[in-house]
Amino acid sequence: MGIQSIWSNDFYEKPPQPLWAFEVVWNQYSDLPEYAQTLLHKAATSGKIAERKANVVPTYFGGATFMHIARADNADQLTIEFNENENLDVTQALQALWNRTAMNQDWPEGGKPETTNPVYRYPNGDNKIVIKILKPNDNYEYGLDCADNFVSKIITFYNCKIIQIGETEFNYTSDEVMKLSATFSFDYMKVTNPTQTITNDLAGAMA
Repeated sequence: MGIQSIWSNDFYEKPPQPLWAFEVVWNQYSDLPEYAQTLLHKAATSGKIAERKANVVPTYFGGATFMHIARADNADQLTIEFNENENLDVTQALQALWNRTAMNQDWPEGGKPETTNPVYRYPNGDNKIVIKILKPNDNYEYGLDCADNFVSKIITFYNCKIIQIGETEFNYTSDEVMKLSATFSFDYMKVTNPTQTITNDLAGAMA
């Protein structure tokens, strides 16, 4: 029997999952207007499945140590990166969101009453960021806005709040494009199938 490639088995019926086959969907982020939801969807270049982590507590009995599961860390942060265009539309959308959900940029100057510090007037609500993990069709092609049968998993982050907009450094010696990053806090995350009713059943979630 000759040496067989690790890829020659029924687990990899199609090529392994590439990191670039995903899309970030914003249409459930209620604090973003529709134009900004579409814009950020098109401009996003990175996302992630957040880490799952639980704390363990050592207990001692009969001269032996036993590790018991304690609290799980359900809340965390999510950073999304974007490529900017020539009009800096991503910058405008993120700054507008910041003005709605954090201290308005006009606050130090007093600002206008209708635009200053609206964090006290706009409820954050259940803002969701959704990352769809794409899978190929029969021709091994990936595409955005795919039907559910070309999406393998949906990662949903609940109760998101923007907490940081990354800095941008301009440099005459650089040939790189302008990029932006925005960091959001979230209360919890779910991993589901496209057609699945959200459930806490592990077998159902990963079927």
